[in-house]
Amino acid sequence: MPSPTFSRSKFKMRKNVLQNDQNGEAYEYRGTAFLQFRTDYNEDTNQYQPMTAAQEKICEDLWRQLHDAGVQIGMTVAQRLPGETDVRKFPKVMSFSLVCNDPPERKEEPQEDHGNGW
Repeated sequence: MPSPTFSRSKFKMRKNVLQNDQNGEAYEYRGTAFLQFRTDYNEDTNQYQPMTAAQEKICEDLWRQLHDAGVQIGMTVAQRLPGETDVRKFPKVMSFSLVCNDPPERKEEPQEDHGNGW
């Protein structure tokens, strides 16, 4: 069975990414990711609409499940080659794993008393 995957077929770097400094030492970078729903873009505010409370809860629940299960997300960035359609031929330029940060402790929600001793 294939692993579940996420992907973005095309994206552009915001600036040149350097591998080594002037002394040949490797630069270190930090990777971050977050769970979100795709929301509509608001032309008036030039921002995406915020997620609803229900969407935020779904994302938090998924995050906690991933954390509790010890799931990591493996990331690979490959350079697209002009005219090449076989993605296996794209050279990999970076790869790393993302781990779930520890979620804050949940506050205990009050339990309803159903009057039946449960």
